[in-house]
Amino acid sequence: MNMDKINFWALGLCLLFAGGAITYLYSYKHSEVIDIISYLFFLGGWGCLFMKATKGTIVDAPKISFKIDKAGFFRQRIISFFAYTISVGAMLGLMFWLNDMGIKRKSNILQSGATDTTVAVVDHIAVRHGRNSTSYYAVFKYTVNGNLISHPWYEPAESDFLVGERFEIKYSVDHPDMFMLLEKLP
Repeated sequence: MNMDKINFWALGLCLLFAGGAITYLYSYKHSEVIDIISYLFFLGGWGCLFMKATKGTIVDAPKISFKIDKAGFFRQRIISFFAYTISVGAMLGLMFWLNDMGIKRKSNILQSGATDTTVAVVDHIAVRHGRNSTSYYAVFKYTVNGNLISHPWYEPAESDFLVGERFEIKYSVDHPDMFMLLEKLP
């Protein structure tokens, strides 16, 4: 594959757009697979854009030796540090902004879109272990138009939901796995 024929600006923007679209449209599903795919698109797109933007600059230049040019060494390190820090900060800011936009989209659909209600049962509690934390998801199961839907719901503490609890939920007719809790049923 000839790397000179790839337009890294277009590739980077397309990867960023794909990652952003996945985050905006599907972050409400709380799926690790969807999150990983969107993060990979984001990182790939941002990497392509960063490589293209820094090509030919001091960040991309061969490393200056401290013994040969002390001032040049420090200047290159400081500029590289700020370039990477600003780039990573901008990428994370974009990811959080798109995630927030996805949350607002879900809220808007459930508030003003076509919705219906049904009863959901907490089937089980899914535990996801991260490097420094543990997350708990109550997995709700309910039936819409004869289809059984299983959807995880993030719970801040392990004991927020119990297996077997029943809730009245409001779900989107267009996106049946998008719902909000209305009330706990006896």
